[in-house]
Amino acid sequence: MDPKADLTFKLVFGEHRDLAMSLLAYERFWMAINDEEAHIETKYLEGIEEGLAKGRTEERLANARSLKENGVPLDIIAKSLSQRLFQGFCHYPF
Repeated sequence: MDPKADLTFKLVFGEHRDLAMSLLAYERFWMAINDEEAHIETKYLEGIEEGLAKGRTEERLANARSLKENGVPLDIIAKSLSQRLFQGFCHYPF
C-alpha cells in the first residue's frame, strides 16, 4: 500500500508534504530498535556460552585436583585433560 496514493489514508491524515519522510523516519527508528535488540540478545547468548565453557573447565580442573589428592598418577590425569589444561594444572599450588 502506498500511503500517498491511498484515498482513505489521505482522508484520515490529510495531505502532508512531509508525510512520506515522517513515515520513513518512523520505520528507520523501529528498524534500529530491532537491530539493537538483536545485538543485545546475541551478546547475552555469547556471555552464557562463555560462562558455561568456563564452568566446564573449572569442573574438569576440580576433578583433576581430586584425582591427584587421592593418589592417581599424573599420566592418567593427563589423559583426561587437554595439554593446555594439564600444563595449568601442574603449576597449580596444592
